[in-house]
Amino acid sequence: MKLARRDFLRFASASPLVFGLNDLWAQSQESPAWWKEALARMKERAMPGLVFISETSKEEREKLGWAIRDLLESGDARAREIFCGSIMVCLRPEIARACLGDAAAPGRGLVLDPSGRVLEKFDLRLEDLKDPAVFEEQFLKRLYGEGEIRLAAAADRIRSTLRPEDKKAFDDLSAESAVDRDRATATLLKAFNSLSSLILVERRKATDGERAARFRRIIDDYFEAADETSPGPRLPFGAKFRVPLTCAPEEEGVPSQCGMGRLDGKGQRFLEFLEK
Repeated sequence: MKLARRDFLRFASASPLVFGLNDLWAQSQESPAWWKEALARMKERAMPGLVFISETSKEEREKLGWAIRDLLESGDARAREIFCGSIMVCLRPEIARACLGDAAAPGRGLVLDPSGRVLEKFDLRLEDLKDPAVFEEQFLKRLYGEGEIRLAAAADRIRSTLRPEDKKAFDDLSAESAVDRDRATATLLKAFNSLSSLILVERRKATDGERAARFRRIIDDYFEAADETSPGPRLPFGAKFRVPLTCAPEEEGVPSQCGMGRLDGKGQRFLEFLEK
């Protein structure tokens, strides 16, 4: 029997699994503009990408969103350093397929090099995201390789092309004058986007307490100054913060709208994965 093209497409659309068209459509689906922006930022800043792909179910996706939100808002220096040293992306499975092809799978994490090439694939475990110490232990090696070799290589590339004013700032972090140290701190903070890998390495290498504290301050100040409404260290690409409405009774200090109590503040908001 010979099927007309129109009849074939009608039948296939009703039974995509029979013809394997789910994969075909996912691969041909246009990736979101913000995915392209994330790849461009990795390349521009020579930073690795850290990608979280949620499970298919809404419940599991929300659990992952809560875990990432808690890390972002933990105030822990170890978590902040990972967020400041990578480009983080959150993807629903259907979007991940369009962005990453066969490398994508529900409940998977990936590390990309600055060119967007997949370096690491691993199963996402919520227990690895619930404590900053465990988060650091599990993700530093994934991001930077054994012995943080990839981070060291990136730092060496930056060091070889340092501007004179940036080189002086690194030196002046150990200066005797507090004024010089403050000026150096401000210079490195301003240039963090282009110097991040070298700043992270120098913090690890610092044996002088004052110098180490200055690097830590630079990282913390960079994180604190970041916008929470656009992608950056405080908000992954592919996600947004949302404060849910609740049906709780109106309480003093809790504004309500149309009879619905609303819980404001960071403690109640959650991280939602974008649908497109």
